[in-house]
Amino acid sequence: MANSYDVTRVPFKPQQQIVNWNSCTADEILNYEEEGQEVPEQYLKWAEEMSAAMNVQDDVTYEMAQANEGGTGEDGGLNSAQTFRGELADSGVSLKQQGKIFITESQAKEAETITSIGEMAPLLNQAQEIDNQAKDITDTTKTRLEEIKSQVEAAVNERDNLKTKIFGSREDKGELKGLQAVAGALANAASAQLEGLGANLEDIQGVVNEGAASSKLSVDYGAETVAIGKELVDSGFMGIFNGKRKVGKETVQQGTQTETVGTQGTQIAQEAADANGIAIQTVGGEAGKVQQNTDTSGSDTGSQGENPQEPESGNKVAVTNEKTKTAKAPEESEIETAQEDPSKIVTDPNEILKRKERLGLT
Repeated sequence: MANSYDVTRVPFKPQQQIVNWNSCTADEILNYEEEGQEVPEQYLKWAEEMSAAMNVQDDVTYEMAQANEGGTGEDGGLNSAQTFRGELADSGVSLKQQGKIFITESQAKEAETITSIGEMAPLLNQAQEIDNQAKDITDTTKTRLEEIKSQVEAAVNERDNLKTKIFGSREDKGELKGLQAVAGALANAASAQLEGLGANLEDIQGVVNEGAASSKLSVDYGAETVAIGKELVDSGFMGIFNGKRKVGKETVQQGTQTETVGTQGTQIAQEAADANGIAIQTVGGEAGKVQQNTDTSGSDTGSQGENPQEPESGNKVAVTNEKTKTAKAPEESEIETAQEDPSKIVTDPNEILKRKERLGLT
């Protein structure tokens, strides 16, 4: 006989939690939904879109994505901190408890931003080093290509020399093609190096984007924490006895500290984005110079019916081979994007892929 108190006969209804959906990643939101939590539509829709996308970092939270896109969600212009506070109030959480919750949230945001600052600070020097490397690669390649061009011109002059024509000429066809092959190899190597630098700049920009988003969250949560704290401090005479003023002072202190750290992180992110934008411009420009300097043909090599620019090597790699990859100079819009407010720089994987294609990095 079955026990009338058998818990297996009682329908299970998961206990609803107060969740800061803004701080959740796509995977976390979907896991909550599978557990039976009622996920607001805007968060569930975002999580499903992120889950379906490819090459998306699994540590990106909803609020980080909104910060990177410069958006405010569907909350009438409210940032993620204000939205979260509204959700707490709608759930019946008292102002005093809101203060305690926001102290914890601000501490977490501050810690994340401090970590981001530590990651972004070295990027200023890295971007400058890449800028210098791009120039060095181009200068070195240009010098060697000019030397080859001089050798080609000397060979052409010797072939066309009157005495050579009278007494016989050496077989220079192979030499010219050999020089052209060397020039092509140099240009290809330089292009490959510049492509690598371009990829490094993409990685740097990704770190800057995350740092900018984290810093913005610290500013937003810090400001909202201060606002809650001031309301608690101004709660009246009874606030002394019920502990609201004490919590309010702690809340204001923590919020101010978090907002200050966020402001510092935003400034560093902007400097890193500016430096990276300049480096992107440099790499693109230097790649263009390499391509321009690959013509090492003599002024009249074509007059003899020969075409040194198209050596008959095994893989037919010519100096001006269209298949040679070079990172082309970025468009003005791309440079402006890298130098504008980093919190508005889009990290959508599809946009990054398009940008790589424009830069010739794919």
